[in-house]
Order: sequence, then C-alpha cells, then structure tokens
Amino acid sequence: MNRLVSALAFAGTMHAGVALAGYCTTPVPTATGMPIDAAWSMNNVHYAVNPTPPADLDAMRVKTAIKAAFDAWDAVDCSNLTFTADPDVMTTVFPQTGMFIHIQFAHSAATWSPSMQMMDRVAARYFSYDTNGKITSANIMLNAIPAAEGAPGYHWSDTGAMGAFDIQSVMTAQIGGVLGLGRNDMNMMSVMYPSYATGSTAKRTLADDDKNALRHLYPMPGGACVDPGPPDPMCTTTGTGGMGGAGTGGAAGSAGSAGGAGSSGGTA
Repeated sequence: MNRLVSALAFAGTMHAGVALAGYCTTPVPTATGMPIDAAWSMNNVHYAVNPTPPADLDAMRVKTAIKAAFDAWDAVDCSNLTFTADPDVMTTVFPQTGMFIHIQFAHSAATWSPSMQMMDRVAARYFSYDTNGKITSANIMLNAIPAAEGAPGYHWSDTGAMGAFDIQSVMTAQIGGVLGLGRNDMNMMSVMYPSYATGSTAKRTLADDDKNALRHLYPMPGGACVDPGPPDPMCTTTGTGGMGGAGTGGAAGSAGSAGGAGSSGGTA
C-alpha cells in the first residue's frame, strides 16, 4: 500500500493550551492502526558509505564531510542518539536493507531509477520501518547523474564552492529525514526547510527546531532535560512519504512515492 505524508510546519503556535514546538516528525501507521512518529529503536545508529564520489572529489574528504553531518546531530544536547561509522560498502543497489544508514552517490540514471524520483532532485532518501513504527534501515542517495543522461548535472563540493551543492549541508538535512524528522516549511533556518542553494553551507548548522525534534524523538532518559513539547498536530498527516526541494534555490518538491507496510521515501 502506498501512502503519502503531507508535511507542513507551524512555528510557535498554541493548541489546546499546550505550547507546541516548531518542528515536524514523520508519523507512520502501526499494527494497531494508530500512527506513531517514526524513529530508530536503538540509541546508536550505524552508517556506511559507498566512497565513490564524483571524479573531481576526494573520497576521504567526502567521507569527512559526511561524518561532520552526523556529528552535528550527535552533538545535540538532551538527546541520547549517537552514530557509528561502519566499513565502506561498495554496492550501488538502492535501497539497501539492514540496521544501518547506507549512503551513496548516484552516477547514472540506472542507479537513481529505483528511488522513483525525478532526476532534478538533489537527493533521495528512503527508510523502512516495522509494525511498531521503528526504523529498521535507511538509504540516502546524492544526485551526481551527468547531464548527458538528461539530469541537471549537479556539481558537488565539500568546501561550499560556488555552483556546487555542499555535501555536508545536504547530508545534514537528509540525515534528519532518515532519523524521523519531517519537512519544516515555516522556518527557513531549519535544515528541514525544503530548499537547497549551490554555494551555501547554511544547512551545516542545526536550528533550534531541528534540535528540539531530535530531543523529542530520542529523549535523554532520567528526566534531566525539559521536553521540548510535541510537534504541531497540523504539521503532518498519517502515512509514509517524503519531503521536497529541488535545484538551485530549492523549489518545493513533491511528496515521496515509496510505500508498503514499512517504507517511506522522499526527495530533496
């Protein structure tokens, strides 16, 4: 069964007398029929990279940029989520299964095709979840398809170079999506705002909305931290789907079109 998530964000609103945080989550259906925010069941999430970047980039520097993106989420206080880098994975099959996040570049339309997303998307992401709403595997794919194959021919950089998408910035947003965060349309400072611009490193830095979303999904046990409050209930609808944003300047994209009893797809 295919379902779509329509994600809207309303910052700083009030509902039924309760302060609501300005972030979105990704509710998914469960065995009981009641939606629940998708999230990993473990506190330490592993990831693996296919270290085959575009020809003009150094693989080690690309991996460093990806690690820095994970470090941004790892550094959020009052969240108990951490990350571990696994050995490289050379496969280009999308999506991969297993209890980890698989990351790769798509260098051809054939590699990109299983994402079921248009080739103007900067990136695609996908995660599977069980009947309790717990994420069981995730995939992120960055669009490096050459223009000769009908794609925009996006360029990538680890330095924020003009005319190229910044790997760390895009990855920071994509990681948020596979951790269970939803699209944030109202806060342009949020990494989950569905827009990217070439030459920009702005999304390397998490906004308070992003941090609060992580604190909500992965709270520190023991009651030592203040709960940031629930996301606005008007922010999401039940189902699976994705967040949009494409091209330089990041026009809003369409909902993702992966589906099934346990999968969620999206673009950016």
